[in-house]
Amino acid sequence: MAVIGELLGVDPAHHDRLPALSERVVATGADPGETLSAHRALLVLLGEVAETRAAAPGGDLTSALTTARDEGGGRLAPAELLGPLFLLVVAGHGTTLHLVTNAVRALCSRRDQLASSCAGMPPGARPSRSSCAGTAPSAPSPSATPPGASASGRG
Repeated sequence: MAVIGELLGVDPAHHDRLPALSERVVATGADPGETLSAHRALLVLLGEVAETRAAAPGGDLTSALTTARDEGGGRLAPAELLGPLFLLVVAGHGTTLHLVTNAVRALCSRRDQLASSCAGMPPGARPSRSSCAGTAPSAPSPSATPPGASASGRG
């Protein structure tokens, strides 16, 4: 999330708030009121970032968007400014987190695929055999027989 925060020009003091709010926005088991509250809190935070970047632009995406908004008589509506920032935080965080986690789990459970993936890497970049020790349980491989089913597929 630090990379996304930096890309957007978020003060590092707020970097820890971004993943917490992002996770609450997309939590499937959350109370709708909590989800709405998190959504609003994230928009408020991003609005504050936009105000800060408008007052003191930098080399970040929010500064570029606020400059585009302010030049030429407000070419961007507030939603057009905050929408992409919101999307980058929520989609960028969740997608990256789950993609990397699931990839590591899959490679740790399929040593043949890990070896194949590492075959073209320089020796110093290859993970050691102990890299996957103590990992969380991985999802079953696509060829695994589901519990309670026979290998023939007839149950």
